[in-house]
Amino acid sequence: MVSMSSAPARAGDSQRIRTTRSVHSLWPCNSFLEEETGDLLFQGAAVTDPVVLTESGTHSPLAETESLVRLPARMRAIILEALSGDGSAVQ
Repeated sequence: MVSMSSAPARAGDSQRIRTTRSVHSLWPCNSFLEEETGDLLFQGAAVTDPVVLTESGTHSPLAETESLVRLPARMRAIILEALSGDGSAVQ
Protein backbone atom coordinates (compact mmCIF):
# COMPACT_ATOMS: atom_id res chain seq x y z
CA MET A 1 0.00 0.00 0.00
CA VAL A 2 1.16 3.52 -0.73
CA SER A 3 0.15 6.63 1.16
CA MET A 4 0.84 10.32 0.59
CA SER A 5 2.91 12.37 2.98
CA SER A 6 1.88 15.90 3.78
CA ALA A 7 5.50 16.94 4.23
CA PRO A 8 7.10 19.15 1.56
CA ALA A 9 9.52 17.35 -0.75
CA ARG A 10 12.37 19.71 0.23
CA ALA A 11 12.93 22.23 2.97
CA GLY A 12 11.54 25.58 1.83
CA ASP A 13 9.08 24.10 -0.69
CA SER A 14 5.56 25.48 -0.49
CA GLN A 15 3.79 22.12 -0.71
CA ARG A 16 3.73 22.06 -4.51
CA ILE A 17 4.63 18.38 -4.38
CA ARG A 18 4.19 15.76 -1.69
CA THR A 19 6.30 12.66 -1.31
CA THR A 20 4.65 9.26 -1.49
CA ARG A 21 5.65 6.72 1.09
CA SER A 22 5.45 2.99 0.70
CA VAL A 23 4.14 1.28 3.81
CA HIS A 24 5.86 -1.94 2.73
CA SER A 25 9.57 -1.99 3.56
CA LEU A 26 10.38 -4.04 0.44
CA TRP A 27 8.95 -1.40 -1.89
CA PRO A 28 10.43 1.97 -1.01
CA CYS A 29 8.99 4.35 -3.56
CA ASN A 30 10.76 7.47 -4.80
CA SER A 31 7.76 9.26 -6.17
CA PHE A 32 5.89 12.49 -5.66
CA LEU A 33 2.38 13.84 -6.12
CA GLU A 34 2.16 17.24 -7.81
CA GLU A 35 -0.60 19.09 -5.98
CA GLU A 36 -1.70 21.37 -8.83
CA THR A 37 -2.18 18.69 -11.48
CA GLY A 38 -2.56 15.49 -9.46
CA ASP A 39 0.24 13.96 -11.55
CA LEU A 40 2.58 11.37 -10.08
CA LEU A 41 6.28 12.03 -10.59
CA PHE A 42 8.63 9.04 -10.47
CA GLN A 43 12.31 9.28 -9.66
CA GLY A 44 14.42 6.60 -11.27
CA ALA A 45 17.41 5.98 -13.45
CA ALA A 46 17.05 7.56 -16.89
CA VAL A 47 17.17 5.02 -19.71
CA THR A 48 19.94 5.98 -22.12
CA ASP A 49 20.50 2.69 -23.99
CA PRO A 50 19.80 3.54 -27.66
CA VAL A 51 18.51 0.02 -28.40
CA VAL A 52 15.95 0.19 -25.57
CA LEU A 53 14.93 3.74 -26.54
CA THR A 54 14.48 2.74 -30.20
CA GLU A 55 12.43 -0.34 -29.32
CA SER A 56 10.22 1.53 -26.85
CA GLY A 57 9.77 4.29 -29.44
CA THR A 58 8.17 1.81 -31.84
CA HIS A 59 5.38 1.31 -29.27
CA SER A 60 5.10 4.83 -27.92
CA PRO A 61 7.36 7.57 -29.31
CA LEU A 62 8.78 9.93 -26.70
CA ALA A 63 7.87 13.58 -26.99
CA GLU A 64 10.68 16.12 -26.76
CA THR A 65 9.87 16.77 -23.10
CA GLU A 66 9.56 13.08 -22.11
CA SER A 67 12.07 10.51 -20.96
CA LEU A 68 12.00 6.81 -20.20
CA VAL A 69 12.65 6.02 -16.53
CA ARG A 70 13.74 2.65 -15.18
CA LEU A 71 11.93 1.55 -12.02
CA PRO A 72 13.31 -1.35 -9.97
CA ALA A 73 11.81 -4.81 -10.52
CA ARG A 74 10.79 -4.89 -6.85
CA MET A 75 8.21 -2.18 -7.66
CA ARG A 76 6.67 -3.99 -10.63
CA ALA A 77 3.90 -5.87 -8.79
CA ILE A 78 2.59 -2.89 -6.85
CA ILE A 79 2.66 -0.58 -9.88
CA LEU A 80 0.93 -3.13 -12.11
CA GLU A 81 -1.70 -3.69 -9.41
CA ALA A 82 -2.32 0.05 -9.20
CA LEU A 83 -2.55 0.31 -13.00
CA SER A 84 -5.08 -2.53 -13.14
CA GLY A 85 -7.81 -0.18 -11.94
CA ASP A 86 -8.49 -2.24 -8.82
CA GLY A 87 -7.10 0.49 -6.60
CA SER A 88 -6.56 -1.78 -3.62
CA ALA A 89 -2.81 -1.05 -3.65
CA VAL A 90 -3.29 2.68 -3.24
CA GLN A 91 -5.09 4.62 -0.52
